[in-house]
Amino acid sequence: MIILLEKHCGRCGSLIEQKNYLLVHCLCRKCYNEDRRKGSIVYYNTHKDKVLKRIRNYKIKNIEKIKIQGKQYREDEKLKILIYYSKNDPPQCTDPFHLHTDPFIDIRALTIDHINNNGADHRRKMKKEGITFYRWLINNNYPDGYQVMCINCQFIKKAEQSGYNLKLLKDNNLIW
Repeated sequence: MIILLEKHCGRCGSLIEQKNYLLVHCLCRKCYNEDRRKGSIVYYNTHKDKVLKRIRNYKIKNIEKIKIQGKQYREDEKLKILIYYSKNDPPQCTDPFHLHTDPFIDIRALTIDHINNNGADHRRKMKKEGITFYRWLINNNYPDGYQVMCINCQFIKKAEQSGYNLKLLKDNNLIW
């Protein structure tokens, strides 16, 4: 005969699955993490100078590693946004002017475009560019009204809005 004992959290009383039970602490994962967070805040407040010095020393010793990680993080966030809004993996330009014979997938030249042409107003209002704008898109659950365009298509769109008369020649060269 096998007897399974039910484990309950010592703080909140919720039933805990066997794999999530922390025997030493008799807490569920949520309560344990909350305790750790509160303990970290108390430690930081009582040892603020020591903590900041340790952080400063780490940054000095690992500056190259931090730069590489930051660059990788920014690239990953941009790629995530571009894949979502282009609905393709790898992401590609929506090509509204039919300039590309093959899908344009060079991520270095792909950008997020405001479909309603209100990008400048939106940037001024939000004061967000680059990675902060990408984070804003992610945190706001990828709002509608954006598309992926290459910088060339962005330039043409802006020129047409400004009233320039662009003509496409047979060999895909633009003239004014």
